[in-house]
Amino acid sequence: SDYDGMIMRLNRAIDATCAESGAVGRWNEYLSVVEHTCANHTLPGSIPLTSLIGAARAFTTEKIGRYQAAKRVAVESSFDTLRRISAMLAGAFELPEMYRNLKRGLELFGFKQGYLVVFDGNRGRARLLMDVREDGESSHVYSRDFTYTELLPVSVGKAWRQGQWILMPLVHNDEPLGYLIVPVGIAIPALYDVLQEQLSSSLKGTLLLEQIRSHERNLADQVEMRTKDLIRTNKELSSEIKRRTELEREVMEISSKTMERIGQDLHDDLCQHLLGISLLITTVKSRAAEQNHVESEPLEHISELLAESITKIKTISRGLLPRNMQPHTFLEQVEALVGDTRRFSRVDLRLHADRDFEIEDADRALHIFRIIQEALTNAIKHAEAGHVEISLHTGVSGWEVKVRDNGIGLPKQIREDGLGLRIMRNRAEIAQVGLNITSSGEGTVVRIREREQA
Repeated sequence: SDYDGMIMRLNRAIDATCAESGAVGRWNEYLSVVEHTCANHTLPGSIPLTSLIGAARAFTTEKIGRYQAAKRVAVESSFDTLRRISAMLAGAFELPEMYRNLKRGLELFGFKQGYLVVFDGNRGRARLLMDVREDGESSHVYSRDFTYTELLPVSVGKAWRQGQWILMPLVHNDEPLGYLIVPVGIAIPALYDVLQEQLSSSLKGTLLLEQIRSHERNLADQVEMRTKDLIRTNKELSSEIKRRTELEREVMEISSKTMERIGQDLHDDLCQHLLGISLLITTVKSRAAEQNHVESEPLEHISELLAESITKIKTISRGLLPRNMQPHTFLEQVEALVGDTRRFSRVDLRLHADRDFEIEDADRALHIFRIIQEALTNAIKHAEAGHVEISLHTGVSGWEVKVRDNGIGLPKQIREDGLGLRIMRNRAEIAQVGLNITSSGEGTVVRIREREQA
């Protein structure tokens, strides 16, 4: 019959039920049991049982209403907090930023403690990446390696084992990423599942991005290293190309000088020697004719052969030693070459040239003259040509030299490995002119063109 005492004890009991998230609505059932029990007993005091139970029911109904209203507010607040946490985690693309946002989110839920652990690549190992109690901006601060069967590293201490905790596995599809340990405290248990899924997705995306950036850094380092190697190799290759080009020029110069020396020796030494023999035979022939000792016909034949030999040697020497190779004499040298070739070969050789044709640089003119010589030699000796045309023309885009024959074409071995063709290409490269050689069963065409100046 103590009204105030009954209300006070009922208030404390209902508060305890609410604090433990119990079934507050069942207090009406409990009051029915109390009323039924007290109905068979006489209560001291002047307040009737029905009045006491009615007051208790009214108070309980009010407490239940307040509790449910407070619970609805808490649920709405929890969902709003969860939405904010989800937005913060979704906007984090780097591990330090994700750690900061997760800390703020857990603090919004009222958690003062919490630990984020990820599995390491090594079997049975894990790393503590975040402790809510600690401050830090970089994940390296929290990278503590330990055996995950211990849940947390030894450095955290043992005090945490005295509390009540929720361990949320972080899994993306079938891939275990780690786990989050937070205290019990969220009003709606389903929110743990939502937070777990959101954090798993965010952690997977962040780890993937971190892995991609790590690969990018490694790739950038490798590219930089390979680039340095390539630059060094290119420098070595450029030096080697330069050295080989200089050697080729030197070989060409030695070849030209050797040919000139041989031509000079043939013209100045052998020709003079043969000419002396020819004069001696002429003298012997005259004396023999006067004294009738021997017949003059053999001596006459020998004299003709010597004269022919002298002519051939002079022709060869002119080919080896083109004299006065100047811009205005190039055409004359080619005409002399054509004339000498006609005398000692059975090839129908034609020359078509513009009268104003000239090559300004003397060294270039000499290389082109040698290319024409080699093309004629190939046409006569290898292609078995019966007709050869040499054309020298000057056009708007520059001059052009062309040697065309109607032979059987160059043999495949000569086309691929022929020394003469390699020399022609090297001379064209040194003279800085364009060289194009086409050969088939219908003949061969060697075309030399002036390159356009850059």
